[in-house]
Amino acid sequence: MLGIADPDSLPMDEALNQMGFDSLATIEFRNELAKTGIKVSLQNLVMGASIAEIAAYTETQVSAALGGVADGEAVPTAPVAADSAQGYAKSAVIIPRPKPDAPIRLIGFPYAGGGPLVFQRWIDKMPDHIEFGILQMPGRSARLEEGFWMRMEDMVDGIVPEMLPFLKEKPFAFFGFCCGGVQAFEVAQRVRRDHGLEPEYFFVAGGRSPQIYNDDQFAIDVQQFNHETGKAEHELDESEFVEMLKEVNFANNKALFEDPEMRAMMLPIIQADYELNNAYRYGSHPPLDAPITAIGGRIDPYVTGDHIIGWKEHTTKQFKAHFCAGDHFFMEHQIELLTRIAIEDLEPVVQRLAADGERQLAVMT
Repeated sequence: MLGIADPDSLPMDEALNQMGFDSLATIEFRNELAKTGIKVSLQNLVMGASIAEIAAYTETQVSAALGGVADGEAVPTAPVAADSAQGYAKSAVIIPRPKPDAPIRLIGFPYAGGGPLVFQRWIDKMPDHIEFGILQMPGRSARLEEGFWMRMEDMVDGIVPEMLPFLKEKPFAFFGFCCGGVQAFEVAQRVRRDHGLEPEYFFVAGGRSPQIYNDDQFAIDVQQFNHETGKAEHELDESEFVEMLKEVNFANNKALFEDPEMRAMMLPIIQADYELNNAYRYGSHPPLDAPITAIGGRIDPYVTGDHIIGWKEHTTKQFKAHFCAGDHFFMEHQIELLTRIAIEDLEPVVQRLAADGERQLAVMT
């Protein structure tokens, strides 16, 4: 499954969610284990169990089946997950490849229902001068057992204190997918207002500009996307909600729609994010003192060209817009383009930060 020919080279202590296991691969791995009589829940695998932990759990289960466990000895019902030193920590921001000398940290905000795996393929594409971090909301990955937020204000109130240590360590930039765009925007506004911190650059892909979030647009969305029910997405029953996700070509839909365990685990998270997004109404904020690059899909029915260009109102600095092939989930298939845009747009920022660092060093010496 991993394409590793030599079993001795397997990273035994690395969590599956850091080894490139997406939803489909995780389901396949669970199914292969089941063929041997070992039953492991998707939740444990998604939360970060390593191969070593799964092997230890399997050995104990086999021993118990053969009568090799002493009377009174506890038999684990699942592999130890999420606490592995190599797994994703239960942290608001995870840094898969720490780069202490990198002058800037780019933090990705996933789309609705998404966790760190949304940005998994970005990790190896970042150069040495960009440290990449990924927002890990409650209810995702290693934080799967935590409750999730359904209102933007609650999300910002809760996530900003958790993110602050990562924002104070070094200059940072944000990259938001879909509703992660306005989430990143509201976080940026809060940390500027309350802590005097601001991103060096702001990126958004497939996300509506904040002023689009108003009652009139919400009514249009219900009419356009759910006209048969007259309900907002988060108000749909399970079968209606699944059909809606199919219509918008929701990412990883095969895993979500075909596996009952994955469906039961993920649908509540996705619905909560839809509710957060639908309930959000933009108030009024001063524009960011950071350049903004907004990227849209050419055939995205949900985020139009006007919605992308609308981000121009929210910066006092340079604004760039790009449109690429694809629908609303173009970011799943345009990783090369998106990472190239981010790296190129951050280059002047990196050069400026490096020059500032050299000047400060010269003053100190």
